Amino acid sequence: MKRKRNCMPKKRQKEKNKTLDEKTRHLTKKQLLLQSNTARKRKARAAFTSAQLELQKDSLRKAEELRNLTSDEKQDQLQKATDGMSRSQKSLTIEENSHNFVKILKEKHKNNLADLTPLEKRLICRRYPFMKLIALPQGRLASLKGTFVNIPFNEQTVCSTLPRTPAPAGFIPVKLKRQLKYKTYEIFEIIRPQRVMTALRWLRQNNVLYRNTEECLNWEERSAQEDQ
Repeated sequence: MKRKRNCMPKKRQKEKNKTLDEKTRHLTKKQLLLQSNTARKRKARAAFTSAQLELQKDSLRKAEELRNLTSDEKQDQLQKATDGMSRSQKSLTIEENSHNFVKILKEKHKNNLADLTPLEKRLICRRYPFMKLIALPQGRLASLKGTFVNIPFNEQTVCSTLPRTPAPAGFIPVKLKRQLKYKTYEIFEIIRPQRVMTALRWLRQNNVLYRNTEECLNWEERSAQEDQ
């Protein structure tokens, strides 16, 4: 009698071939997906670069048109663009077009607060916040410790106090304390009274909260009497 050949190796080979075919099919699907994704990314990049180029060309064209206009014509264009908008929309429009209208708006909306030191800003603010910040052990993030003290301040006292006795240099040393009875101080700086007064005048014209502030005009006579 003839012996039957063992068919197990052939079955295993067929199973291996099937698994290999499935793997190759899976790989081909992945490759196709990757190729399609890369093609989409390339198209998106090309569209983005073309849009950027169009924006650059448009901005250059607008800049060339604005160079030929006078300042009054530029102001009229800005007024027409912001008519019917709310205050926030106007500010956004002006910020977006600031590279075109910065020469017009710089002198008109000049801010006198940018050149002040931290202590000079404290002298004209309406409230003094005092808090103690510490670094947390994990992450070293800032955290508030203790109570938060918010002290209201009347800016009229600054107008009646500054400038003090006139000096040739025009500087006054000032110590900022939490309370007058304390010996220690929080900030010690030499301030410029003329800068503080110009900032207060600007705030009185442009801020509603400072409208009731009155400037002390007889400070020279009062300081002379105090010196005597």
